[in-house]
Amino acid sequence: MVVEEPIQKRTRIAAITGPVTAREAFAIADPAAMDYDADAYCHLITAGERIDRHGLSDLWELFYMLPGARARAAFGIGIDENCDPDSEWDQRYLFENLRPFAYHRPGDVLGNLSRSGAFDITAQWKQELERHVPLPIPFRDSPEAIRAFIA
Repeated sequence: MVVEEPIQKRTRIAAITGPVTAREAFAIADPAAMDYDADAYCHLITAGERIDRHGLSDLWELFYMLPGARARAAFGIGIDENCDPDSEWDQRYLFENLRPFAYHRPGDVLGNLSRSGAFDITAQWKQELERHVPLPIPFRDSPEAIRAFIA
């Protein structure tokens, strides 16, 4: 499946009610990415400053390349930062944000050049894939990484 238009979804994850490790977030995001492209791979996982001293975070972001779908994806696992903290703070979500590599609105210059053959979008896509290499799987989970960082 080639992703031709941006996709944004938010799905409630009832099984999670608190902060999770990077590996737990990956266990949710990876199958979601594979649903779009069997060759999908994660190249970055981050919690920013949200990670605690135990390696847990209430919001992880996992960035994927979807080579077969010719798209990039960001998957969030955790809280909705726009929620009402008094009534929804315990709810966790899977956020999916996919963007085709060569998405251009009708009439934009790059899109017109690409469609006319004057710009080689395939070469650009290959360079993009080379820049974003897969993370080693399995990876050192966040509690281990935090312990090493603190030491």
